[in-house]
Amino acid sequence: EDSVDDDIDSELGSGEDLDAPKRKKYKMKKSSDVSEGRTVFVRNMSFDTHEDQLINAFQQFGEVKYAKVVMDKLTDHSRGCAFVQFETQESADDCINVSQQATPGVVVGGRQLNITLAVSREDALKISDDKRPKKVTDKRNLYLAREGFIRPGSKEAEGVSPADMLKRNKVMTSIKQRLNNTNIFISTTRLCVHNLPPTVTDKQLKTLFMDSAGGRAAGAKITECRVMRDLNRVNAAGVGKSRGFGFINFTEHTDAMKALHTVNNNPQIFTDIRRPIVEFSLENCVALQTKQKRIEKFMAQQKIHVKERKQPGVSGSRTTGQGGTDRPQGGANRPRGNWKQRQSSQVVDTPILKQLKDKGTTNPGFKNRGLPKNIGAKIRLRDGASAVARRPAWKPTRKHTDTPHNTDSRQVKRVKRVRQGASDNVDTLVSKYTTHRQHTQRNTQKWFEG
Repeated sequence: EDSVDDDIDSELGSGEDLDAPKRKKYKMKKSSDVSEGRTVFVRNMSFDTHEDQLINAFQQFGEVKYAKVVMDKLTDHSRGCAFVQFETQESADDCINVSQQATPGVVVGGRQLNITLAVSREDALKISDDKRPKKVTDKRNLYLAREGFIRPGSKEAEGVSPADMLKRNKVMTSIKQRLNNTNIFISTTRLCVHNLPPTVTDKQLKTLFMDSAGGRAAGAKITECRVMRDLNRVNAAGVGKSRGFGFINFTEHTDAMKALHTVNNNPQIFTDIRRPIVEFSLENCVALQTKQKRIEKFMAQQKIHVKERKQPGVSGSRTTGQGGTDRPQGGANRPRGNWKQRQSSQVVDTPILKQLKDKGTTNPGFKNRGLPKNIGAKIRLRDGASAVARRPAWKPTRKHTDTPHNTDSRQVKRVKRVRQGASDNVDTLVSKYTTHRQHTQRNTQKWFEG
């Protein structure tokens, strides 16, 4: 008996009372009035309109079951819309037909109401999602990463050589690795084509992709097309060896997509064994920003250079001659004289030249340089001993002087010793030369004197 009681307790639960009556569970049934077409949705209401006013206004079309004003959950104020349910579908249809008339329509609280047939909650959410503008969350265009990819074993992979399939897998692996960097994004107009033959030129590649996009008649336009080459390995004509891939940039994304689907994995373009591999190019936003700044800086410098050339009175500017042409003046109006006189006659005083005059020069193209350091005749070593007398006295430099930064007494004595020895050597050479000269003159005897 105990085992039977335990089995009963396990089936019914230890906390349940056997004598208690079982309670029936009722499920909430969803109202089917929306599907029956008896409920209308009212817009353009005044915020002061109440449900009683709606019932009194809609009773002219038939018996009204209820009216419900939609309230805001946060502010607990009316949202300017409401639901009204009729007893029959014919009453709801009559109300909608009258509201669609221009005048007088259905007016409550001095405002003409906009009345439509109510829909279910699921349909209302779907309609609101369709009307709501979609936010672009993929700023890196990652959805284009698999464009042009051929999955092994698929229908598109039939006839693809093992070498081409291996190259495609390597390209996809490289794309995945590079996209780990958040600065890398996928361009929507620039294509990258791999597996090019070595003989393909830029012109041939541009013609191929232009025809694939529909040509100029279809409005396709290519702004960049080049085959990447190795400049360290050039042929006899000076053209670098092809690296097997290139880039093509379109102006529109639709043209780029059309060209990709036409050229990619097409056995009729090159050969059946060697098919082109086309993908959307990966770009680095940091590199593009740096390039754009460099271009803007160059353009700003060009504008400044043009303004300086057009500024009147500046050296190097050209004057406008007769007929509005930019030519230097000539004929009778041309100044005569030497070059310096012509330059001075063409220069006009301007604020820039006045500043240059204050600094000591009137020519903006030259710097104001001082006089040469050596004044007088140039001393040449070929003069021999006579040059020694004309040489200026030796002036010790800072490192030879006994200054506070060089107070070593032994070094000062050494400098004096070297200086004294240099003068002694000169005097010794002069005395030796004089003695030798006197000796040779005394012992020399002419042949006719003997």
